[in-house]
Amino acid sequence: MKNSALIVFCLASLFSVGIAEGPRVGIDVLTGGVSTALVGVNTSAYELGLGYSSQSNDASLKTEANVITFKGFLKDTLSKSVSLVYGAYYQLISGKVSGTFIDSASAIIAVVGVEYVLTDDLVLTVQYSPFASSSFKVSGTTMNASYLGSQVIIGGAFLL
Repeated sequence: MKNSALIVFCLASLFSVGIAEGPRVGIDVLTGGVSTALVGVNTSAYELGLGYSSQSNDASLKTEANVITFKGFLKDTLSKSVSLVYGAYYQLISGKVSGTFIDSASAIIAVVGVEYVLTDDLVLTVQYSPFASSSFKVSGTTMNASYLGSQVIIGGAFLL
């Protein structure tokens, strides 16, 4: 229930803050360390987004994981079509992985990257994660992990 309230609050904040500055709503598709699709707002100064992805397989140790991803970036414009982006992805993970149920799990992935505007509606991005941290609670045992220089994320956005 707490996660649902947090998600509703974040969605309301995301779109009310975005509407005040007149940004464009966009759909991001990313692959790499954060493989998901996100819906959010995009301005010349910042990006906010929310996404959902799921993974499943039919192996003997079944995986059925659900991931909710929040994105928050700041931008520095370098030229008319190139921007430096930096920020983080925050993920909430639930389900089971390799047959083991996840009590609770989250991850934060710090990124820095470059965005290239191809057209008024199409943006390409390449991001690098210098740091990521995750925490999993499985069967009452908490496991924490930190990663340095662990991920490259490539994607694109279509702005409506």
